[in-house]
Amino acid sequence: MRTDRPELIGLGAASWVGHVLGTVGCYAEGFSLRYKNSIQLETIEWLCRCGITLYIEKLQEEIEIIKSSINADGVCDANIDEGQLQGFSTYSGQQLEVDWKSKIRKACDITFRALLILHYSKI
Repeated sequence: MRTDRPELIGLGAASWVGHVLGTVGCYAEGFSLRYKNSIQLETIEWLCRCGITLYIEKLQEEIEIIKSSINADGVCDANIDEGQLQGFSTYSGQQLEVDWKSKIRKACDITFRALLILHYSKI
């Protein structure tokens, strides 16, 4: 999350095979939690799983946005990077629904991930 090394800003995962490998070990310095102003749920979840939420202000800010995006019906309606989530599958354990052909299935998966992030971040 450091931004004091301009040559590293914007680098993604150091290990990539269509999706990020591992938890945080593969991330290079300077990566972003946003893509085209959209929240990257998968990246945020991996970081929260590591227990580092309390130490990274930018991560806390993104988690607050996720928290405030859960509407009165309990559904997360945050602006998320759907491109990052297209690799979800039931095989990897990252997708609960079989597909996203209905808006409800998509909303269920996104909401589950958002609540998982809140759980891991202790919020």
